[in-house]
Amino acid sequence: MNPLSKYGFPGNAMPDLVASAKPAHRDRHNWINPDAFQGLSSDPATAGQTVTCGQDANCQPFQYKYGNEPQHYSDLREAPNRNVDLGISKEFQMERVHTELRGDFLNLFNHPIYGAPWNITNHPDWGPLGEVQGTRNDPRNIQVALKIMF
Repeated sequence: MNPLSKYGFPGNAMPDLVASAKPAHRDRHNWINPDAFQGLSSDPATAGQTVTCGQDANCQPFQYKYGNEPQHYSDLREAPNRNVDLGISKEFQMERVHTELRGDFLNLFNHPIYGAPWNITNHPDWGPLGEVQGTRNDPRNIQVALKIMF
């Protein structure tokens, strides 16, 4: 049983890991290094040749052989949370009326957090390998409240 079948490598085969799967400069289009994986070319002109998955968009794992790819990567992690939330309030007191005005800013700087396994392309059939398809946090949210007590 292939332990990585749920991650896009079907059957009884896995690719070889020939370099670090974490690229030197991570961004939305380069979250996983496709050149770190080695498999067989599925291109009819070069069928059966060993290629890195960055060179061949249809790179397939070796047939009937477990590659040396680990089940868990210690150097591939999700991006850390860098989220700033801000709440500002002001209270006004007039004889019998107490008023509170409050503003909440969630994800104040609207910083995207890339990562999460469900947002990263991990199979050649689903798009470019290692590309982030979305963020795992919500966009900026601003809410204002006015409370009047009498």
